[in-house]
Amino acid sequence: MVGVIGIVLAAYFYYNPKAGPPSLTDEYVRRTNPVQIQFVDARLQHWLGDAEKALTLHLRNRSSVPIDNVKVSLELHGEPLPQFKSEAFREVDLSTISVPPDRVLELPLAPLSVLEAALRGRVCGAGLEPPDLGKAFPASCKHFPSVISNMLIGRLTYQTVFKEAKTDSQKIWVYSCSGC
Repeated sequence: MVGVIGIVLAAYFYYNPKAGPPSLTDEYVRRTNPVQIQFVDARLQHWLGDAEKALTLHLRNRSSVPIDNVKVSLELHGEPLPQFKSEAFREVDLSTISVPPDRVLELPLAPLSVLEAALRGRVCGAGLEPPDLGKAFPASCKHFPSVISNMLIGRLTYQTVFKEAKTDSQKIWVYSCSGC
């Protein structure tokens, strides 16, 4: 019996060798191909098949290699917003989205009704920066008497071609009218 266990263990370790540290070549390739993905735009956008507009994030892969298993979630005051799957992505497994090198992925994340319920007001726009003295609210908000900026956090998780799991977050601003 002991001999059988030894043979099984020997076969296991033969076919599953212990991973060693990366070689110098592996390390050079990893360092010369840094993974860079970021939100480049946020807006309310209508998607084919959906009944209403959705907060849509535009993610740009600035790398020379693809980025795999891209997932984005939204948080408001530390609480996650419900996951949303647009009809435009009905046939897509959202857990396996990949962004090719130097491309932009547009991803709808929250329908307008969910944003308005969470913010308790009518939503008129979105962006990656809060409006201030130098930047006005979007034209879609000009008919609202009082517009406020609401900060969401976009959590981005992905996997590099080097099988590294990465997480990043970025602020997203949603503009709404609290008294409308």
